[in-house]
Amino acid sequence: MTAHSRISEVLTKLKNNLRSIIRIFFLILIFTLWSINKIEVWLFILLAGLLITPFMGRVYCGWICPIFTSIDIFSPIIKEKKLQKYNKYFQKMVFKVVIFMMFLVVFFLTKKLDLAVPFFILLIPIGLLIAVLFGSSQWHHICPFGIIFSLPARFATKGYNLISRDCSKCGLCVNKCANSCLILGKNRPLYFGREHCLSCGKCKDSCPQNNISFGKLPLKQSRGGTAL
Repeated sequence: MTAHSRISEVLTKLKNNLRSIIRIFFLILIFTLWSINKIEVWLFILLAGLLITPFMGRVYCGWICPIFTSIDIFSPIIKEKKLQKYNKYFQKMVFKVVIFMMFLVVFFLTKKLDLAVPFFILLIPIGLLIAVLFGSSQWHHICPFGIIFSLPARFATKGYNLISRDCSKCGLCVNKCANSCLILGKNRPLYFGREHCLSCGKCKDSCPQNNISFGKLPLKQSRGGTAL
């Protein structure tokens, strides 16, 4: 192993540990806010995440979101997706709009009725249930906040990208992608769907060639997707 490989491996471990610490912190924070009746503070965290999305991508989704963190924690026991055959419906815009409107109704009902379990907390078990039945990527496609964040994410100036065109097309990054935003065709280059990228770094960590990095995107490649 070369010195460069060792340094890269150490940096990857540090980055993974840092992300895990940050995610657990925010998971504990949202339950703490709920316990002290300050859950409204989470709205400011959401707003901050939304504001940085055009510059850094969906960092909120990959580093802060308690739903994604919970899904990852329980992922070792989420093996079989019972209703995977229905996943095609999650890609339809009409279905997404209907689900989004339903979430809006639930949000206003929790506020109007002053329910004991607030909307932000209620979404965690819902997200876990969807992940168990259909797979985690299907939850990310219908998550109400994910849908909102995907709009400015199309214009993100930073994100994950190939370092060089020398890609072996092994497909490991595609399999690890939490939101199925990577597409690899036989006669096509690797494609990054920017609006769906959660900035979680799983693709980078899985690349055996260390050919994926987070950085500035060329202007023409930062509008919706990247293909090299």
